[in-house]
Amino acid sequence: MDKLEYFSRQYNYNHWANRESARVAATLQGDRPRAFEILSHIVGAEQLWLDRLHGDAPTTAVWPDLELTTVPTLLDQLHAQWVRFIEHQREDKLLRPISYVNSKGQPWANRVEEILTHVILHSAYHRGQLAVLIREAGMEPPMTDFVHAVRTGLVG
Repeated sequence: MDKLEYFSRQYNYNHWANRESARVAATLQGDRPRAFEILSHIVGAEQLWLDRLHGDAPTTAVWPDLELTTVPTLLDQLHAQWVRFIEHQREDKLLRPISYVNSKGQPWANRVEEILTHVILHSAYHRGQLAVLIREAGMEPPMTDFVHAVRTGLVG
């Protein structure tokens, strides 16, 4: 498997896991605002990184205030954008640096492959936070482990 196939698979997994977390978090009765803040942040951060990769000005806040009903659609739209981005890459382009200014106004540069990896790990980190909130609300968090998704055929 080459790097582009690897990232394509990881982004398919990331999308499935984000959707699963959003599905269960939508049923929370207790700490709904915090769960939606976290889901909104996942959406906002993924869009922000796409904007940076395209060299565009940010089109959303890193902690946007989204409505619950819009999150699944936004996750689907973002996934389509990530798939297109990865499909239009070449392996050698994954090593090119992307310069950007972070949310604190600091200039940075990272290679494309580092950014792609960061987005996946960032979402996983926040899905862990969602799992804690779901468990604290007395519910069972969704199984979003990568190996679960692969062995059950949810991600090829």
